Amino acid sequence: MHAFLRGNPTVNAIVASLLILTILSVSYFTFEPIVAYGITDNFTVEQQVTSEISWRTLAGDVTMTPTIAGLTGGNSYGTSTFAINTNNTTGYNMTLAFATTVAMQGENVTSDIDNYTPAVAGTPDYTFAVGVNDAEFAYSVNGVTTATDVDARFKHNGSACNTSTQTTVGRCWYGTAAAASAVTIINRSTATPGTGATSTLVFRVGITANPSPAIQTGYYTATATLTAVTNP
Repeated sequence: MHAFLRGNPTVNAIVASLLILTILSVSYFTFEPIVAYGITDNFTVEQQVTSEISWRTLAGDVTMTPTIAGLTGGNSYGTSTFAINTNNTTGYNMTLAFATTVAMQGENVTSDIDNYTPAVAGTPDYTFAVGVNDAEFAYSVNGVTTATDVDARFKHNGSACNTSTQTTVGRCWYGTAAAASAVTIINRSTATPGTGATSTLVFRVGITANPSPAIQTGYYTATATLTAVTNP
């Protein structure tokens, strides 16, 4: 056999080529195991979504009804409903402020309607009560979407405000103390649904018989500002 191979150059060349190819293949897979066995690579894709807040429904202007006779007195009411949208996971808070220290100002007259004065400073009155010979302007807050959004001072236990968890339209009446004193009325701790979180402000003017000083004939206007910001 060996003699035959030595005597046949062609066969010897073929055999030598096969041996070299075999050696190269073994060497390649020995020194390049990654190609032979495969590799993996894990990575992530990150996208930041920022918080936003917007009006779903703006608070509308309010016309109080009915009109009130200046000498015999009476009560009038008005409401304004609004809704907020936010994707902020910790929700938002809202304040109410008025443009002037005495909110309800007379137009083209020298008189105004006093701010409502609760029996306990800083705590709304469960029942609206105006003093004798007086005229006062008040407001209350109600959460339409969820009562838990309403600030604690406007919640009640059925007889007193700033306590417990109930909210009722026409309960917990409050008055602004000063133009610079923005009052928190809503404090929500979660994002809103897609339809927004809806709340209602109820306003009331009460004039008792023969107020002193007299409330002059004319129109009276309170300019209010609602400010909503996302919670940190």
